[in-house]
Parts: sequence; C-alpha cells; structure tokens
Amino acid sequence: MAAWIRSEPDQPTQDGRYRRLMISQDRHEIFLIIAEYGDNYINYITTGDPTKSPLLTMWQIGPFQPTAMNHIRLLGACLQAFTSRLLHLGKPGPTVSLVGDLFGLEFHFS
Repeated sequence: MAAWIRSEPDQPTQDGRYRRLMISQDRHEIFLIIAEYGDNYINYITTGDPTKSPLLTMWQIGPFQPTAMNHIRLLGACLQAFTSRLLHLGKPGPTVSLVGDLFGLEFHFS
C-alpha cells in the first residue's frame, strides 16, 4: 500500500483525508481493503520523517470464499456499490474519493 501511495499520489477528500480501495486475493480468498491516511503519512513515506505521527488505517472486508454463493453475492454488491459511487462522483468537476462516502456501510456474512 505504501509503495502504491508513494508512486501514485491522490487528491484529498473534502475532510482532508486520503482513501484507497484495494482488491486482493490470497489463494482462494478475496479481500477488499480500504486504506485511510493523511498528509503526515505521505510525508513519512516520502521523507522517512516520523515526527508528525504518521498514521495509515486499513480496514479489511472479507475473506470472501468463491465457492460460497452468499459470499460472492455480498462481494458483488460491494463492488457494485463502489463502482456506482465512482460513476456518480466521477462526473466532470473536482477529483473525488471512491470510498470516502462509503464508510457507513456495514457488511454481514451469513
């Protein structure tokens, strides 16, 4: 995540935070990982200076099992929600965060 953030800078959300969504796979499991960070973290990974309390918070949603239909339905719903929000926010204008307004979502596995 740090290498990705350093190599491809973001624009902050309206609250001044930065957020990233990463979809990852570990063998047969799929995870959604949402990272949130601020300017202090960007300063830390670019200069190595930890004096301003750098902080990266990551939330993991999953694991999703491809063989469990209810997991795939939930994963599909999550991806659809993220994509729909991106399309809605991605209209011409200022840069927007894909996951910034989605933190209120709750995910339940059954």
